Amino acid sequence: MHTAASAFPRVALYFENSILRPDLPLLASAAATVSRVEQAGGGLLVRSARGVGVPWKGPALVDGKLWPVTDGAAVWLPPGTHSIETAAQAPAMRVLDLNGDLKSASSTNGGLEFIYQSGARAMAILDRAPKSLAIDGVPSVPQVLGNVLLLPKGQHLIQLEPK
Repeated sequence: MHTAASAFPRVALYFENSILRPDLPLLASAAATVSRVEQAGGGLLVRSARGVGVPWKGPALVDGKLWPVTDGAAVWLPPGTHSIETAAQAPAMRVLDLNGDLKSASSTNGGLEFIYQSGARAMAILDRAPKSLAIDGVPSVPQVLGNVLLLPKGQHLIQLEPK
């Protein structure tokens, strides 16, 4: 069975009430394009052409490294094949959600970095306010609204340290 997500990067709904309320929680999973999921040791092996959110409780290691792009209920993965395992500790700072396309991410000593791409201004929801921000290696003043970090369009490397 093929889904619209396997043919198109974005899918839109054209009319109101086209999805029943009990089916709404299934919408994200139905739109995901995952070509492989299997149990691997104590974790999962996941392959996705466009990136995907995988339900996961607590901190995670992705490809053996502490993963900072998680809200505690799901880990958000870039395109490709990735292994997910339980981590012993949470990262110092987390990206809870991102409206751009995640390319890569990693926890750093006391902070995190990630690469994203977006055709418009991007927004990253953070678990705490940043003390410092560098965009493509250049120190910048964080534009933050609540816990939402505003980022420029295009592809950029973001480096953050928490307050």
